[in-house]
Amino acid sequence: MTPTSGSRGPRAGFSCECRTGEGTTVITVSGEVDIVAADRIQDYLVRDGLGPDGIRLDLGGVTFMGVAGLAVLLHAADLCRDHGMDLTLVASPEVTRVVKLIDATSGLVDHLIPVGADPR
Repeated sequence: MTPTSGSRGPRAGFSCECRTGEGTTVITVSGEVDIVAADRIQDYLVRDGLGPDGIRLDLGGVTFMGVAGLAVLLHAADLCRDHGMDLTLVASPEVTRVVKLIDATSGLVDHLIPVGADPR
């Protein structure tokens, strides 16, 4: 699948790419995740389905995460939980900060790997 980007729809500089390999769906996102960009990410989760083992959301290049982006993260966590799959969030400092702010009810921190941290 080819990356999507553009100034019409999501903000300029936003990109999102999805690939599946070795049992995991990997969605790599960079730029600002506003409501329109969040819809694009959600489309990948729904349209492309799930790898049999899990989802890896690589958000290391995200510079802004709005509320709609958080909703997509929560949806990804629900999908993985409902299907007994793993969720990994590779997060930029901006995403890490926002996830930690809402973690009291979401449990997303359990899936969080800050950029530069060893994922294992």
